[in-house]
Amino acid sequence: MTATRVRPAGLAEALGPIRAVLAELARGAGERDLTGEHPDALVRELSDAGFGRLRVPPEYGGFGVDLPTLFQLLAEAGEADSNVPQIWRGHFTTTEILRRETDPQVREHWLRRIGAGAVFGNAQSEPAALVAQAAPAALDGHDAGDWSATTTRVRWVDGRRVVTGTKFYSTGSRFADHVRTAVGDDQGGRGFVVVPARHPGVTHVDDWDGIGQRQTGSGTTLLADVPVEEPGDVGRHQ
Repeated sequence: MTATRVRPAGLAEALGPIRAVLAELARGAGERDLTGEHPDALVRELSDAGFGRLRVPPEYGGFGVDLPTLFQLLAEAGEADSNVPQIWRGHFTTTEILRRETDPQVREHWLRRIGAGAVFGNAQSEPAALVAQAAPAALDGHDAGDWSATTTRVRWVDGRRVVTGTKFYSTGSRFADHVRTAVGDDQGGRGFVVVPARHPGVTHVDDWDGIGQRQTGSGTTLLADVPVEEPGDVGRHQ
């Protein structure tokens, strides 16, 4: 299938191309499950068709659909290929966070990016062994996947912030343009920043060995001096 090149102007125009990509995903789902092939090209085609814009308000280039409509389309995606709703989980979570972002500059900047077709991935959880080794006290009273037990660090280098660390269960990141990741700083602060998913310092490792989600990009993400994309942080801080 050839990727959509002209952005659909509204949901009615987008539904045909979206469902065409879902049909293509359905045709190859069984073979991909057997071979372990990731649907990289088809996820990009789904983005080109407007799938990632569903919850973005119209003033930022999206369709502004309500949650029942989103869930209906996610259910259709799951019927086509059960990996697809998982791949997009971090994207739609980030979109909801941005819809409620109190900084108007941050909200508009990123929602416009998503409205133009950008895809977000997730990289928050960290391996329990890594957290325990780096900071044993961090696990006291916290689950290893809790954002407050973060060992990934953001620091200033040559006048800009960069991120270094290791994430796992980073669903969707290998398909993304941007990754929202949990970080800590040397002063004990915690929060979330956005980094470019395709920067040379980002390595997506296909090593997921949990139950299911074989083609969701849920493996390890290695970050090595990856620059923070401005403006501002996105999400909860402490």
